[in-house]
This record gives sequence, C-alpha cells and structure tokens, in this order.
Amino acid sequence: PAILEIKIPDAGSLASHIEKCYKKSAALQQQSDDLFASARDILRSALKFDRGNISVENTTEKSFSAIAAAGRLDAEYYQPKYDTLLNLLNTDETVGSLCHLHDSNFSPAPHTEYAYIELANVGRCNAISKVEVMEGRHLPSRAKRQVRAGQVIVSSIEGSLQSCALIPEEYEGALCSNGFHVLDSDAMNPETLLLLFQSEPIQELMRQRCSGTILTAISKGELLRMPLPLLPPVIQQKIATHVQESSALRRRAKQSLDRAVRAVEIAIEQDEAAALSFLHARA
Repeated sequence: PAILEIKIPDAGSLASHIEKCYKKSAALQQQSDDLFASARDILRSALKFDRGNISVENTTEKSFSAIAAAGRLDAEYYQPKYDTLLNLLNTDETVGSLCHLHDSNFSPAPHTEYAYIELANVGRCNAISKVEVMEGRHLPSRAKRQVRAGQVIVSSIEGSLQSCALIPEEYEGALCSNGFHVLDSDAMNPETLLLLFQSEPIQELMRQRCSGTILTAISKGELLRMPLPLLPPVIQQKIATHVQESSALRRRAKQSLDRAVRAVEIAIEQDEAAALSFLHARA
C-alpha cells in the first residue's frame, strides 16, 4: 500500500520530549474529564435521580381532555416514564420561566469573517472544537444565530439532543446553526444550565417533546413549556467550580498537545535543534 511508502523522519532526541508533552496532555485531559464527571454527580445527587426508579411500563391510560390539552396523538408521548420524571423533578418552573431564549436571526456581513459552530463541532464534556472561520458570504444559510460568551447552545434535533455546549470567551460573537436553541438565565449560572440540559431526565423530556416527520426536533414552544428545576445557589456554585476547573484543564491539555505538534512541524521545516529550542522556550 502507498501509505507504507510515506517517509517518516527520525525524531532523535526530540522523541522523548514529544512523548512527555503527549503524556502531560493525556493526564490533564483525564483530570478534566474526572472533574466534569464529578459535576454531573453533584447534579444527579441534587435531582435525586436514579435510573432504577424510572418506570419500564409501556402502557398507560389518558383521558381525552389530557390528550387534547397536550395536542399529541403519538403513543410514545404518553409513556409512564415521563410521568415518573416529572414527579422526580417536582417543579413548577419551566425553561420559559427560568431562561431567555435568543432566536433572532442574524444577517452576517458578506466580507466579515465569523467563527461558525455547527452540531459536529460540539463534543464530549462541553468541548467546542474544529470550528471553521469563514466570510459571511460563504456561510451556509442555517448560520442564523449569533452567540455570546456565557450562553448555552442546545441542539434541537432529536438525534443529537446531547450536543450542548457553553460558549467560551474565544467564541464571543460567533455564529451557530439554527439547529441550536440559544439560552441563558438570570436564575442559574451557565455551568448549571449546561449540565441540566445534558442530564438524563432533561434529555428524556426533550426527546418526548420532539415532533416532525422528515426532521424530528423540539420546537421553541415545546422547549419553553418543558419543566426545568431551579437548583439551590450552593449546588449551582459547586457545579460551576467543577466545570470551570475542568474547562481550564482541558485548555491546558490542548496547549500541551499543540506544542508537541508544532515542535514536530519545526523539526521537519527546520531541524531538531530548532524544535527543542521551541519546546524549552515554552516549558
């Protein structure tokens, strides 16, 4: 195969330094993941959520008035597990009462460059990566929402509801696909809001409220009517601290890996000594 014929330069003494950068990056990423998992545990404990308590029955009875009020005829919508989740959340609050939804269309300037966030750019643990920057005239027609740092974007598409992210400072003023709902809240910090929308109970309720034929999604109206619990400030602060520390560690992990990649590029473009000098200067 042709791939076997690709020449790979001998890294020499640079190899051990690259390995060190890589291991440091992996360790920092693991710490980041652990902190994010801890934040999720704090939320799960606050919600008293236990998957084992969710009903597995798939039959129920509903009155005609209840069906008329919901405006839904699909049987999936009335599965008993959703009633169990509503009882678990035990809240009179909704997304509409706790959050602001920003759905105004934004018209990009043709010759201005924008970072464009789409569903594929949202990864695990709130990470936004591989975002493309392009001029307004080259943006796809779905690039309709301008986002601000501290806002939370939540996918509206049933197959990717788990794609939720907190907009960091580096993407202030970026555009995102109108496949996202853009939210913020005066009652909850953005880290808590993010984890709530990523949590299993809220994910299930969003899935329940999706509708459509060709592209099944949760509409603005259904989202705003969906129950959402308001967590105590002390719980919110714990979650925020864990998520912020997790994000800081993830940035450091990326920086360490980027340094390793850049050092290899310098070694190829110049020589090993220049690459080592680059690494030592940023140690």
